[in-house]
Amino acid sequence: MRIYQENDLYGLKSDCGDIIITPQYRDFYPFSCGLACVRNPQYQYAYIDTNNVAIIPFGKYIWVDPYFTCGYARVKGYSDVEKRELWGIINTLGMLIVPLHYDNIWTINEKYIDNLRVCLLFTVVKP
Repeated sequence: MRIYQENDLYGLKSDCGDIIITPQYRDFYPFSCGLACVRNPQYQYAYIDTNNVAIIPFGKYIWVDPYFTCGYARVKGYSDVEKRELWGIINTLGMLIVPLHYDNIWTINEKYIDNLRVCLLFTVVKP
């Protein structure tokens, strides 16, 4: 599969040149962990699968990592209560595994993924 551009919008074609996703996105990043980060004409982010289904819907976050690293990606949301942007981490199912509570989360590094998994395993989520 390859990303292609037509009339300033991006879509997806098969290796044979057949259109899989018609050009409809302002930005279209390569697939990672089965999902691609895209931005619609309203500049909202989403992650889609190869069937063009939004697994993480448009507008849920104000910024997202363009790629997943070992199944995880950083996201940024806006807290109306705190009146500021906050960071978290999602998985490829769209589940927020590190809540939107942090001022910053640095780039996810593969060599520290096991540490993240251990922290998540021992984290108690309060209702």
